[in-house]
Amino acid sequence: MFYSEVGEERCTVVLRVEPDPVEPSRDRSSQGSSTPLEPYINDRPYAAGSFLTGALCEAFSTAMSGRSEERQELADAALPFKVHLPALPSRGSPDLAERLFLLGGYAVEARPLRPDERFPEWGDSPYLDLKLNGTVRFRALLGHLSVLTTVRDAAKHSFVDEGEIERLQRLGEGWLDGPS
Repeated sequence: MFYSEVGEERCTVVLRVEPDPVEPSRDRSSQGSSTPLEPYINDRPYAAGSFLTGALCEAFSTAMSGRSEERQELADAALPFKVHLPALPSRGSPDLAERLFLLGGYAVEARPLRPDERFPEWGDSPYLDLKLNGTVRFRALLGHLSVLTTVRDAAKHSFVDEGEIERLQRLGEGWLDGPS
């Protein structure tokens, strides 16, 4: 984690995620790879997918619980946040990402990325440049990012089992009640 800006009114945090590039090739049985080289040559280190979820849980585990020993009133407060995910896997229409994050009360800007602007005939890539603005509790923001980046990741790095489903349900608790 890098704090590129820290002040009374604003704090900017950059979370750099560096997944092990060899790890996906170790357990090929759960991959469902479409090509033999996919475990070795893929987007995992560059896209905001399920590895980001793991990094958020590791870096912000206390914040995800909504507890603070020293400043509980701050943990309970809705604060203004801006989030930028420059490469979110999105194997569908950009409006799906917008609809999902609108549930959390965010202003959403989702722009499909082009593999190369010089060749528009190539079409859009399966990634979005996603920007979110909203006033929410930090715990809610982390839960929204964790669940929705995992949901959007069609090439998740681990198998989705009952434990994973229960974890995602806990992180997403209360969303349909309205903005957090």
